[in-house]
Parts: sequence; structure tokens; C-alpha cells
Amino acid sequence: MKAMWAVPRSYSDIFTQRGATHAEAFRLYPEACREEAATILGLAAPRPGETLLDLPAASGFLSTYLNEPGVRVITVDPNPLFHGECQRRGLESFLAPLDDLPLADGSVDVAVCLAGLHHEPSRPPVFQEIRRVLRPHGRLAIAEVAKGSAVAEFLNGFVHDHSSLGHQGEFVDAAFIDDLTREGFRLVRDETPTYHWNFASNEELADCLRLMFGIDRASPAEIVATVEWGLGLDSLPGGRVAMRWSLRTLLAQLD
Repeated sequence: MKAMWAVPRSYSDIFTQRGATHAEAFRLYPEACREEAATILGLAAPRPGETLLDLPAASGFLSTYLNEPGVRVITVDPNPLFHGECQRRGLESFLAPLDDLPLADGSVDVAVCLAGLHHEPSRPPVFQEIRRVLRPHGRLAIAEVAKGSAVAEFLNGFVHDHSSLGHQGEFVDAAFIDDLTREGFRLVRDETPTYHWNFASNEELADCLRLMFGIDRASPAEIVATVEWGLGLDSLPGGRVAMRWSLRTLLAQLD
């Protein structure tokens, strides 16, 4: 039976309650999301000498996959635990809401938002702030859950039903694109690639998802079975397993 309190909706409220386990998932399984990180960093394409803004940054894990030298990385997250994790990674980090960034106008070349905006109660103020801190011709790379996708069903369906905190995300649809373009961004690319989250075993997969999404009302076997049926699993050499995953990736630019 689901808890009687309201399901937390905002990013800050959600990760105040399950930020520690989310960060632990990345500490224990740092290679799980390498393909996802490579996808959005490839889209953002930061160049030497540029400043990249990662928001919401969570525990700052995206920076560990950045191979381009000479890129200044700034992280912003409204959650104190995540802010502390970013600092422990040695990152230039700010504790702040996404709609009130503590950065100067025109101080960022490229901003990256990886799967955090679906928990924001209002997107336009966030897009307005990103536009403010971007330089002319600045870029915004977004990787988000597509409305109606298998990933959306997994999160708002299975995770919602098997987590004490639930899961109610507002995913990318026509209204999301309208919010983005209305704030002065020109959409350059809009794709939905499929890639993998990689694990040494089904046990690792179940544990990582349990920690990351707060799944406390399903057994490891139930998690694996749901992933196999709803998302898909592929076998890799050496007995490793790969969970199929897909986010809608958007590259927008200021003129």
C-alpha cells in the first residue's frame, strides 16, 4: 500500500528524501551510465576554453565522463547533499534553485540538463535563467524522458507503484518544446537515440535501479523482470548485461 502523504513533485523535495541513495548508486556503479553521459556530452560538444554549466548537477557525476581538456565545469543544484557531493569531487559548485542562477549574464558557453527538468514545477523560469547566463550563440543540450515512451512508463508506472515516494515526472512533449522556443532558443537537433546502461550482472542492475529511483517495494527479481519486459535487456561479453534506455535529446542555440 502506498504511503498516505503526497507524492513529492519538485526536484528539491524529491532529492531531499532520496538524494543519498541516488548518489550512492553512482558511487557503486560509476560505469552504468557511461553511454548516456557520452550521448549528451557529445551533443553539447564543449571545446577547450569554454565554460560548461551542468544543471541540475545531482552529485556531479557527469563531469567524470568529460574527456575534453581545458573545459571549465560549473555545477548548480538546489539540493544541499548534491552540492556537497559536487564539492567533494572538486567541482566549482553552487547551491541554488535553477530559476535563480548565481552566475553573471553571458558567462556560460554551453549548458547541459540531463534528466532533471522533468521534476521542475515550472520550466519557463529555468529556460529564462539559462538564456540569461549563456553568451550570444550559446548552446543548451537537454536529454530528457519523452512523453509516452517506454522509459516514461517505467518511471511513472513501475517506479511510481513500487516506491514509497512515488514518481510523477512531466516529460518532453510539444508543450516542453514550446516553452523552450518561446524563451528565445532555436532548436537545432531533436533526436531520440537508444543506448544502454551497463552492469556486471542482473543483481547489479536491480541494486542500481533500487538506489537511483528509490524502488523499495519490489524484489530484485521483479525489477529485472520489469526491465526485461518493458525496456529490454541485451547480453554482453563476459556475462555483463545491458539495459536499453532512451532519452529525447535536444540541442538548442541562442541567435
